[in-house]
Amino acid sequence: MTERNHLQIVDLEYQLAQEKIAEQKQTGFDGGGGGGYDGTMEKRLTALEARLDAILPTLATKADLTDLKIEVAGVRTEVTKSIGDVRTELVKSTGELKAEITRSTGETQKWMIATVIGLFVGFGGLFMAMSNALKPSGASQPHSTPAQVVYVPVAPGTTQPSAPPSQAAPAVPPG
Repeated sequence: MTERNHLQIVDLEYQLAQEKIAEQKQTGFDGGGGGGYDGTMEKRLTALEARLDAILPTLATKADLTDLKIEVAGVRTEVTKSIGDVRTELVKSTGELKAEITRSTGETQKWMIATVIGLFVGFGGLFMAMSNALKPSGASQPHSTPAQVVYVPVAPGTTQPSAPPSQAAPAVPPG
């Protein structure tokens, strides 16, 4: 291929590109690589424009965002103050609770000591009552019962044992 032929081919390609650009400017749409322009593109564009017109008024503006920032800052200040108030109240309640626990502990100890003293007094009284109940009543000498003497008959032809002189037993009549 000669240089002249090459230049002719480049020139033809340039002219085709220029014609395509002119056609696009005239229709406003790129036909793509397919079968050229079809009429559905305008319908689709009209639908997109309608959606955009419906959505656009609902979007936030800079003024809306500024108002929102101010409102969030106010809420943050209120929450911080509320947290501080809660902390102060919690510290106060904790102090009162500690005092109440200390007071309750003291009262409980007093009741425990009083109960132990009461038990000692009660058991002491019970001991004294039982001691008095078990003591012999009346004289200080022990109560003695007289000895019983049993007389046993003696068999005939046996001799009777002699009794100690202090306890002379009467003779048992045979019989």
